[in-house]
Amino acid sequence: MIISLISSKGGTAKTTSSIYLACAAHSANPDLDIRLIDADPQQSALDWADTASRSSDGLPFPVFVANDAQIGNLTDDGLTIIDTAPSFTTLTRTIIGKSDLCIITASPTPLDIRRAWKTVNVCGDKAAILITRANTRTKDFRETLASLREDGANFFDTVIRSSVHYSQAFGTNPRKLYDYAQAWQEIREATNGIE
Repeated sequence: MIISLISSKGGTAKTTSSIYLACAAHSANPDLDIRLIDADPQQSALDWADTASRSSDGLPFPVFVANDAQIGNLTDDGLTIIDTAPSFTTLTRTIIGKSDLCIITASPTPLDIRRAWKTVNVCGDKAAILITRANTRTKDFRETLASLREDGANFFDTVIRSSVHYSQAFGTNPRKLYDYAQAWQEIREATNGIE
């Protein structure tokens, strides 16, 4: 299975979500062949993996930098998670075409949701919105969920709440997966399991 994490803007926890979902997949099935591909020119996922590898507890899966040939030759054996650039490059469009699921990360703000809809339109029926960095006690959050429901959006029931645990995890192998464990379970149920 190929899962891409996409956002047309930065700051939506796309890289954090990529790392945490790969860790959640590994936690759920340590024998699953998992790879994370960093297609973002900032290479934050690769930086995260390099920093973690210098500790005694590196990530339990490899992280590669994407190139056009590699993406073009992707197969759906095991699990590939792709952290894309925060823009619609030619490579991002190729990744969307190869993906089985496009997870669109968005904070619960009107601007992020507006941009998320544009991304949904590009990804089509394989798109699902994952609300990240959410303060579930705010009016913006409640209005965002109501708007997504009203508009018939495909979105995760799981919400990634705003937490210092996520921001402080950079460069580590996260063991406490919090909301991401639940999000991974939703992915498994929606795809009839990934083995």
